[in-house]
Amino acid sequence: MVRSIKTPSNGTYLAVVNMGVRQVDDVAITLPVSGTVRDAVVPLVNGKLVLSMYPAQLRSFRVGP
Repeated sequence: MVRSIKTPSNGTYLAVVNMGVRQVDDVAITLPVSGTVRDAVVPLVNGKLVLSMYPAQLRSFRVGP
């Protein structure tokens, strides 16, 4: 599940949650907005986030100018 929260001046925040009880690998998330993604671990691959997530894991990102 992905939730996008747009702010007036700080970009857009994304919350990504694995709602399942199993690990998921290579999940591609298409970004709803363009900009620089702030996360220390996950690079962009062809304009998408590609994640592996543990059960019930929450990840958050900020997309901004």
